[in-house]
Parts: sequence; C-alpha cells; structure tokens
Amino acid sequence: MTERIFNLYLFIQSGLTASGIIQELGARMHERSGTDADKIAFLQKQAAEDLAEVQRFPVPARYVLVAINSAATQAGLDYRGYEKLVQGGRHLEVFEEVFQAMDAPADPLICITPVVDGNIRIQAFQGL
Repeated sequence: MTERIFNLYLFIQSGLTASGIIQELGARMHERSGTDADKIAFLQKQAAEDLAEVQRFPVPARYVLVAINSAATQAGLDYRGYEKLVQGGRHLEVFEEVFQAMDAPADPLICITPVVDGNIRIQAFQGL
C-alpha cells in the first residue's frame, strides 16, 4: 500500500543557548509502498538529499522564548524544551501546522532530523 511519508527537519541555530534554538521547521513528503521498516530506511537514506528540497515553516507562535532579565520575546523553541516534549511523547505537536499544510494522514510515518547551523546532525536511530 502506498502512503504519504515525511522527512521532518528542525533547523537549529547554535550559540544562542546551551542547546540551541529551533528557529524553523521543514518537511519533505514522499509517497512510498513497502513495509514500515523499508519506508523508514528510505527516509533516513533521503535525509541529506531532501534537505535541498525541503519546504520550510516557522516555529508555531505558541512556542516563545523569553529573554532573562528582559520582557523581550522571540519565536522559537529551545532544543532542550523540544527534548522534554520528546520524553513526554508530545514532540509531534511542534509539527501540527506542518502536517495540516501538507495534508498528512492522522498518524504519518516520519523521520526527524536536526539541522544545526546548516549541518545535519544524526543523534540516534529509533526503531519501529
């Protein structure tokens, strides 16, 4: 069965905080058939190539950084905050608007890749 699968990206600028700031999101959709394991392997293999064709999205407005000792705010999400969302199983909430814009299915098969200062960073592989 062919399904819509997604390479997702977190565009992170380092140096602003200890863990970096997610300043943009990205997505590239593919239609693919095969097993889920085959699809994940395909997305992982495509991560670098897809980066050149990724559709970019702003970080949702509900994620705001507040400067210490100031009332200044900035759109974005500290990467440590994102990691906490991952631990709580809520990290896909960051991509809700992306999924809506790309007409994703209810439970899309995905691969998420951080891009730090323009460079892909592979942290870990998570199996199905």
